[in-house]
Amino acid sequence: MKERKTVKEVSIIGGADGPTSIFLVGKRKKLSLSNQIRMACYKRKKRRIEKKIRINPHTLEEVVIYMKNKYSAREISKKSYNYQEQYRCLRESLIVQHKPELLGEFLEVKKPKVYNEISLKKFWNRIEQRRKKAESISEKEFPMDFHIYKIKSAKLGEIHIGIDLIWGVLDCSYSGDQKKMKQLKQIVKDIVRYYGVTEEDKKNHSKRYESLVTTLCN
Repeated sequence: MKERKTVKEVSIIGGADGPTSIFLVGKRKKLSLSNQIRMACYKRKKRRIEKKIRINPHTLEEVVIYMKNKYSAREISKKSYNYQEQYRCLRESLIVQHKPELLGEFLEVKKPKVYNEISLKKFWNRIEQRRKKAESISEKEFPMDFHIYKIKSAKLGEIHIGIDLIWGVLDCSYSGDQKKMKQLKQIVKDIVRYYGVTEEDKKNHSKRYESLVTTLCN
């Protein structure tokens, strides 16, 4: 029997929303009773976790050393397809968040008011134009120091950790046998917990703080 594998995207800390928009066509349905119960349980769990969070921040450089020592993390080549694809997507996302003026007229991508073949084609063309504009922005105008580290286990699967040292991004994703996902999740939680939060993060509920809470809740 072939094992089923799953990919899980865990969190982005200090990052932005993705460069593309994902939307659904149709009316939003009312939550079922089971989903309402699940939501209420999640909120209670979140409150418990927030009370337990302690101020113990580490830098991303320290996180890299921690991952290497504890989990034998290794950096993947910047020439690899995986690196290039993630770098491109993250760079566009960060430009939108931190330096939107660099995109000029290509910044705004409006969702179509009417969903049909023509409107959707225009929408995706606009996204493609913004992608090309972002790629044309020089490293001098928008510098990054992006790295991807991989934790690989023959028994569990793989964890990829994307880190940008300039923009404060910590992005974790993992894949493997569904039965082993819980163990992979615990490793990711440990890494994110080690990164931690500052007093200011906790006070202002920064993206770093919210990402920590969300990761520990899942």
